[in-house]
Amino acid sequence: MLTHSITISLTVSGTGGTSGLVVSPRSLTFNYQNGVSTSGTQSLSVTDTTGKTWYYVSTSGGSWLTASPTRGRTPGTITVSVNAYNMSPGTYSGMVKVSTSDAIQTTVTVTLNVTTGGCVTNCGGGGTPGGMYAQPYVSNSQSGTLAAAWVNNMGATPLSTTDPLNRGLVLSKAASAPADALAGATIQNVTGMNLTELGFYLRTVTPCGPDSPQFLVVTTDGVMHTVGSCIPTTTTIPSPAPAGWLHLQFDPAKAGITTGVQSISLVIGKGSTPPTGSMAVIDNIEINGVLVGKGGAPRDE
Repeated sequence: MLTHSITISLTVSGTGGTSGLVVSPRSLTFNYQNGVSTSGTQSLSVTDTTGKTWYYVSTSGGSWLTASPTRGRTPGTITVSVNAYNMSPGTYSGMVKVSTSDAIQTTVTVTLNVTTGGCVTNCGGGGTPGGMYAQPYVSNSQSGTLAAAWVNNMGATPLSTTDPLNRGLVLSKAASAPADALAGATIQNVTGMNLTELGFYLRTVTPCGPDSPQFLVVTTDGVMHTVGSCIPTTTTIPSPAPAGWLHLQFDPAKAGITTGVQSISLVIGKGSTPPTGSMAVIDNIEINGVLVGKGGAPRDE
């Protein structure tokens, strides 16, 4: 019997691992200060050179890091958020993973640097140990009826080493201003905080009435709360203020604030405006017993 053998070479190639998924950038860095809420967001772009692809998003590293949405289709955008509230100083690492149904995965490294001391970024020229600062704003800068600014030599502490210019926050609203117009300051770097106390110094020449300075606090459930006026609501008596000033402190719980904070502003003009207009001079704004820094030029919001 004649036997014969043949050698056959078989090559198997797979197509399931091929993908044009591109995530950019490939790393993110957040720099914040401990002691107060310090939150922020950055964006990732997701594309696929081979066409439209469904992708899935997950995070690792800790509860301080989140990403949304958790599912999308290219081209898409992923919002990466961090919240360093009450985190100890140090460097934290996390990852955002973007994967497809065919097991292709792209990883983005996220670094969070939490520091102590002065304000790290976006301090507006007046950061405090809490990293908070009050940025003046008016709701309509074109009307000519509103003003908000930190003014030299108008503050309550002329011998202060932290603010040698002794600036006071001067807010003004003319009688001819629209009824819903506001002049005030937004408090930066407060998102996520749980409030225990709000306060400020108010010059006694400021009339007490419906248009008196008030905090507008938006909580994480989207509800706006009004806190303030000229009468303290805390159970303890505020510490004495310099001559010509009132030290006012308020209990947020008495205004129904029981959840975290989304934003805080301090304004005049929320109530009815007198025929002569409204004006207030404010200093030493306090959030949870921490002095708020003094920001820069007013913004139109």
